[in-house]
Amino acid sequence: MFTKRSWESFYSGLIMVGLVFMVFPVIYFCGATKEKQILPPLIMFLLGLVIFVISVHFSVKYHKEKTKYTKYKIDKSLTYTFTLTYGDKVETVTDFSQIEYAIKWLYTPVIGAKDIWEEAEIAGKIIEAKAGDPLYRYGAQQMASASYGSYDPSARTEDLGDDPIKSSDYGIKNLKYILPKMNGWIGADDSDFTHRNDLYTQLTNQYYRYIGNVMAQVGGIYLNNVKEGSSVKPSTPVSKNVQKASLKWVVGQLRASSWINDADVTSNLPLSAPQSNKICAQVAKALASTVPANVMLASVVPGAGKPYTVKEYYDDLYNELFASSIAGRRLTSEEKTLQREVLTASAKDVKSMLAKSFAEDPDIDEYAAEPMWCGCDDINLGEGKGPYQKSVSVLTIDESDGCRIVFLNKVKALASSRRSSAPSEDKAHYEYLLARVNAVLQSQK
Repeated sequence: MFTKRSWESFYSGLIMVGLVFMVFPVIYFCGATKEKQILPPLIMFLLGLVIFVISVHFSVKYHKEKTKYTKYKIDKSLTYTFTLTYGDKVETVTDFSQIEYAIKWLYTPVIGAKDIWEEAEIAGKIIEAKAGDPLYRYGAQQMASASYGSYDPSARTEDLGDDPIKSSDYGIKNLKYILPKMNGWIGADDSDFTHRNDLYTQLTNQYYRYIGNVMAQVGGIYLNNVKEGSSVKPSTPVSKNVQKASLKWVVGQLRASSWINDADVTSNLPLSAPQSNKICAQVAKALASTVPANVMLASVVPGAGKPYTVKEYYDDLYNELFASSIAGRRLTSEEKTLQREVLTASAKDVKSMLAKSFAEDPDIDEYAAEPMWCGCDDINLGEGKGPYQKSVSVLTIDESDGCRIVFLNKVKALASSRRSSAPSEDKAHYEYLLARVNAVLQSQK
């Protein structure tokens, strides 16, 4: 296929061919030969003239287009509008600075560059000029097997802003608007409810993703690609206040997630356990096992200031999970699921730790001698794009087991006090919590 550059060369060549075709007949008629044939030279001249005119036309047209796109600028008088589906709010977009920046970097000709390496160096200065400005930051997406898909909360699918809590609130409002209207919108067009079942599955998955977008901030670390002389730090933990607010938001959302079980929709779908409980169970496992390790790693990032420690995390987790229990309120089905699954996962981890003989554990000196990216108990950072390794070991700073034991003892005390005074619907739940904790803690003796 011809590129624009090759077409330009092609037209230039045709212009030369046309000139040659016109010049030769002129030379022929100006020669000294007496007997001259008129028709062949004339045909040759006319053919050359046609080739010349057509080639000049397209060559001029190409140069005009090239000049137009080279000098192209955004018309800032243009505006785009969009309306949020949960209400009547309209926002007008008028800032085209990022678009202009992208066009400048992608399409500005690098004049005088000797090779692609020099061209890349010159073009790279456009990027370096915006280093440190979050509006121009690019973060490679990290597809991890744990921690809801990525460790860096700013490099995720659907990441269109700098406040996952606010954007997730908007998204959930949209879902709450869609769900009760699903039957009315589809109706007889879906007589066997197959389409609605697919849509409902996608809706619940989307809700789960919104939860994950905020969850990623608990123990999250912003990972930046830096070069020598850059003012940007390669790793920056999410602030302590944001981590605490994110944990509070996640648990609060899940406590009130029964709306997703809309009976008008789900009563006609294949038999299944309530989706709210399924989501609570999945998130609870991460809260108990994955997130504490992430919090530990984020707390030791150089320059973290006042870090969010794993002890503080477990304190906050207890206060949020058992808020209704502490206040003496009846528990929702979602609260019971969260409490039970977090406690069960924590108890299993503690039981596994206590079951190990200390003689079987590697010596701590071996841990200290290893590079931090080579352990067994690793945090998965994803595909390792950019300068980052795929995983980080937290063996040498792991305080989670001790914090889990403290957490279990607090649950034990709470369950003991609530099992006698709790409503009858909750007594069995507290009996289970107490039995589960006792089975683990007694193994310490």
